[in-house]
Amino acid sequence: SVILGPWSRRPRMNGGVKMLVQFQLASFFAVAFTLVLQTPHVGATCANFAAWLKPVNQSHQAFGFVAFRPLPDGQSIVIDWQIQYPSNANPNIQTRLAGVFGPSTNPPYKPSNSGPLLDLGSIVSSPGNVVSSRIMRASNHMSQILSFMREGSLFVDVILDPTTKEELYGKIVIPSCMEASLQNTFASGFANLLYTAEYYALRFIFRQDVTGVTASLGFANVSQTSSVKLNNEIRTSGQSYIYTVGWKSDWPGVNFQSPATLTTSQGQILFQFAAALHCRVLSNVDSSLFRIAEDYRSDWITIWSMNPRNPDVRTSLSPIYFAHPYSVCLFPPTLG
Repeated sequence: SVILGPWSRRPRMNGGVKMLVQFQLASFFAVAFTLVLQTPHVGATCANFAAWLKPVNQSHQAFGFVAFRPLPDGQSIVIDWQIQYPSNANPNIQTRLAGVFGPSTNPPYKPSNSGPLLDLGSIVSSPGNVVSSRIMRASNHMSQILSFMREGSLFVDVILDPTTKEELYGKIVIPSCMEASLQNTFASGFANLLYTAEYYALRFIFRQDVTGVTASLGFANVSQTSSVKLNNEIRTSGQSYIYTVGWKSDWPGVNFQSPATLTTSQGQILFQFAAALHCRVLSNVDSSLFRIAEDYRSDWITIWSMNPRNPDVRTSLSPIYFAHPYSVCLFPPTLG
């Protein structure tokens, strides 16, 4: 197992009910002072927590996905979230309330008289499309929030239309994560797979411009394929990489560890997912060993010594290893 940081220490529970009441009262002030911070310049290879959002009382059957990545400061978290709207969705619908609620282990999941512990903001609907957003939130109570996430007692609730009571909700869980490098003569990039016993979420990022390129994914052990979305490495501020989200029951018998083929309108890429390593980030055009060291509370000589080549001359989307005093990491044998 991997210790994610200072937030991995469980708070002392001095009376469960008293703790819960105090935390819910304090959460109001935490939300009131929650900050919208600048999006980090380095993308992580894996999200630590995720929620698959299912429809409740919906006529249009939208669904969503949320990925959470805590930052090393112990008080901030990066949130990527998206909603897939069907073609018959109302184009004028805007999310009225979207947030992380809890702690609660029983329906209806959102405790009465309690606001969100983390506010997700809002996004506008786009019929037939995926709408996504990347935000950063900070809270003085982040250690408690992350502890509740690990315990499985927090939920994401998104109110799409308060009049018709259409909403999405999902429990925040710790997903398994796999990854793969993508390489061919026409394109190269990186892929992530987050999954549970019920759901999966795939993310494909390419160095080359893949705008308008269609793609499908297949695995050697099943004949069924699935269309997937491709992401350009460069994105605008506040824009999240889009995940292809699905239910494993819709892909019966699939083995994510079997050889995979990504078939695009430009050709095929053969690859195979493997268990994701920790304490890595993907480099981009803004990355440098100084900036990565600053973001992860390390120093530039440590980052330099952990990576066989100078990180400043690597191509984008190359994994770069880091370490800081509150992380216990697994590295490949070449790094010792």
